[in-house]
Amino acid sequence: MGTLERFQALKEKQQAEADKLTAQAQAASGKALSPKTVAGAAAAVADVAGNKGRGGLGEPSADMHDVRMDERFAGPFLADLRTAAGQAQMLLAGAIELGYRSQVEGTPLVGARLVYVADDASRRALAGYPVLGETAAEHAAAIAEALRRDVLRAVGLPLTGQADFLRVAEALGAAVDTHAARVGAGVAEAYFAGIQAGLVDATRALVGK
Repeated sequence: MGTLERFQALKEKQQAEADKLTAQAQAASGKALSPKTVAGAAAAVADVAGNKGRGGLGEPSADMHDVRMDERFAGPFLADLRTAAGQAQMLLAGAIELGYRSQVEGTPLVGARLVYVADDASRRALAGYPVLGETAAEHAAAIAEALRRDVLRAVGLPLTGQADFLRVAEALGAAVDTHAARVGAGVAEAYFAGIQAGLVDATRALVGK
């Protein structure tokens, strides 16, 4: 197999790996909200469904405060957000390293092979490596923040009649699906960013710089 054919084979292998990582990340993130959070949110929203006569402004405002402060929902939700951020960071950082390794070790050579060996310096570089201008930790924090806003929107819309009080669990399921898609997309971006970094270092190794 010639160099061009090996290069093409590597690109096809990397695309297949990116697709696999994306699917795995989506599956892993598809349970970002615990049953306790979903049940607590539904119960908290149901408790404020009745009109207490506090007016067009006062009623929804008080209801939203009560829902967000309800410990059946608030405590478990906060724990879920922390877990989601940590999981996303781990997946993104792992994807960068896998992409880097794939490119370095897969670079077509004649009679030789590059090997990536993780050390403290590479781990520090990995932690600070920019993917679309942000580190893995920053991307993960943004993804978790988007989930937080989607969930609060899902429990807040029924309070002004913009959504059904009885369909909160369904709305939260949609929020989780969106979150999983964001994580999957982030992992794909991180993987290809790692490939780009690996290409730079593999080229330098080949020319002896």
